[in-house]
Amino acid sequence: MSDEEMVARLIDRCILLVAIDDDMPTERKLELEPMLNELAQALSLPEGDRDNARVRGLFDLSLELGAESQDAQALLGAVRNFVPLLQD
Repeated sequence: MSDEEMVARLIDRCILLVAIDDDMPTERKLELEPMLNELAQALSLPEGDRDNARVRGLFDLSLELGAESQDAQALLGAVRNFVPLLQD
């Protein structure tokens, strides 16, 4: 599996996790799920066409919105391992 496929899979799992999380408020889910979809789309672009600032912003905001869920934080942390521009 390529890094791109792994990132897509991790983000998909995070979206699913957010959808089934009973402890996360619905308003937060409605903010986070589309943000994760945008992040996945932005990361699916070839590196030369990718807006790195936008990717970084979407990722940071996703981390902030998903702060209530340790599982979402773990999945997003794993995404960071596969995307060099997200590594601090």
